[in-house]
Amino acid sequence: NFLPDGAEVFLTHTEDMPVSADIYWSAFRNFVKLQLQFEGHENVRLRKGFGLVGSVVSFYYDPTDLSEGQREMKLVENDDSTKTWRVEEAEPNDLYKSYEMTIKVEGTTSAKVTISTRFVSAIKDRVERRQDIAYHKVHLLGARIRDILNYVVREKVG
Repeated sequence: NFLPDGAEVFLTHTEDMPVSADIYWSAFRNFVKLQLQFEGHENVRLRKGFGLVGSVVSFYYDPTDLSEGQREMKLVENDDSTKTWRVEEAEPNDLYKSYEMTIKVEGTTSAKVTISTRFVSAIKDRVERRQDIAYHKVHLLGARIRDILNYVVREKVG
């Protein structure tokens, strides 16, 4: 039985970036503006806070399928000393019982970026649950890293 209902999933992906760690890390200074850069985040709104740790944004992930409802993401870590940024779903929803994403930036003249997700799927159908996990592994993790790279290149370099 592939990943029974309620099993925790942990995925990680690392890429080397063609910009310095400081330039890449600069994307994490504004939580709300960063959320606007992510593929699929539609109708982003600040629900709580001022963009600092503890702030919550809401968004629709897939505007063509609003049945999943609006999701809320909370910033739980944004540490300049370790260049670690972490968000989590503010509460369980139709997709995830729990969800956490962490991005860590290392290096000096070129950034080495590691993104990881830890989640428990709320999707009951085994085939759909498996597709969501594959989507994370094959597309989402790398896409997030590149969304951020594209953002800093436009903002800082471009």
